[in-house]
Amino acid sequence: MMGELILRNLLHRPLRTLIGAMGIAVEVALVVLIVGLTSGLLTETAKRIEGIGADIMLLPANSSVFFAFGSAPMPVKIGEKLAEMKYVQSVAPVLFQFNTSGVEIVYGIDPESFRAVSGGFVFIQGHDLEGPDDILVDDIAAKTKNLQPGQTYRIFNHDWHVAGIVEHGKGSRLFVSRATLQELVGARDKASVFFVKCTRPEHTEDVMEDMRHLLPNYTVRPLKDYFSLMTSTNIPGLESFINAMILLAVTIGLLVIFLTMYTTVIERTRDIGVLKSLGANRWFVVRALLSESAALCALGIAAGVGLSYLVRAGFLWKFPTLTILITSGWILRAAGIARHTPVNFRASGRQSREHGCAGPHGGVQRRRGGRRRDPGDDHLGIARLCRRRPARQGGRRVARAGALRSRRARPVIAVAPHHRQPRAGRCDQGGQPFRSAD
Repeated sequence: MMGELILRNLLHRPLRTLIGAMGIAVEVALVVLIVGLTSGLLTETAKRIEGIGADIMLLPANSSVFFAFGSAPMPVKIGEKLAEMKYVQSVAPVLFQFNTSGVEIVYGIDPESFRAVSGGFVFIQGHDLEGPDDILVDDIAAKTKNLQPGQTYRIFNHDWHVAGIVEHGKGSRLFVSRATLQELVGARDKASVFFVKCTRPEHTEDVMEDMRHLLPNYTVRPLKDYFSLMTSTNIPGLESFINAMILLAVTIGLLVIFLTMYTTVIERTRDIGVLKSLGANRWFVVRALLSESAALCALGIAAGVGLSYLVRAGFLWKFPTLTILITSGWILRAAGIARHTPVNFRASGRQSREHGCAGPHGGVQRRRGGRRRDPGDDHLGIARLCRRRPARQGGRRVARAGALRSRRARPVIAVAPHHRQPRAGRCDQGGQPFRSAD
């Protein structure tokens, strides 16, 4: 019975049901997409950094897991000292520069040293860096920018010659000559990070210890732990941003549920009264309303998950370099946030009790003039519950009060919920006293 009642209530006003479900869907999609976008970017960046193949990276002092892009405080000569250390196979100094026009990081590298550390690029088209103005582009960036070998690509107010297209996963998507990039950004003989390759992986700890003694004011990190460090908690302000977006999404969902349930209670005052007169208690009505809101949330959650995948597909089609990571864990969290929304709205149940509360005789109590009325004591109680809106006759609206007064002029028997027997001494319409059934 309860399931059929909820289904009919949802289908009775399909447009409002659709709007309410879409509001919850937007809440779920916002949570999933925002978290998926941030975690996807961090995960994809960490995988590309690890794909370089180095064992250790040397960073400036007090640097975070996100490198100081655009800054180059370390002299290149440090690489010569690192190369002389025991168990060090090769060292590759790299200069980072942030490209504001494309929102991307450009690597300034020496082809020989970077090849020695990373094992070299996998070329799809073209060749390696040969001239000072050559640039290498990975396959994803080439697809996004529609670049081919031999074309010209302009960044940093400089025209670069596309020398080749390489397979993605070697740190950056754009690689240029370090010497040329140093001249363009004014960082001559400077580097942002040093990637160190050890002779054997088990020597990593020993090399790190020697590097800390040799360069005590610099930060030394193993590259294998870089992936675990790329989280929102290690990036200043990112976790606060995610929490603010989740709060905004929850607020949208709360407002949608509140408006939907409030209008539902207001419009169904008469229906609630009929249910009360048929014997339904107040908790039955409250449970029906909360169950309806829970069903609405279930529809919204399913629509929100589908909307998340649809929006992600659209973003990836438009921006192939973006990575949106949708995980089952955050889908369940977003569903839990949306699912607990109707629980916070027991005020809807209180509103229903104010508009229609069970009386001692199964009738409806209404607040009028600051006091409760019990229609069970009135022989017109059922008529009050079932009366319709006044119709227009001759351009005038018939008042309810007048209709009720006209009904009170005629004695009515056995219409109250109590089915009371007529008392002795009362008379019928002909003026004759009622006779007892005995």
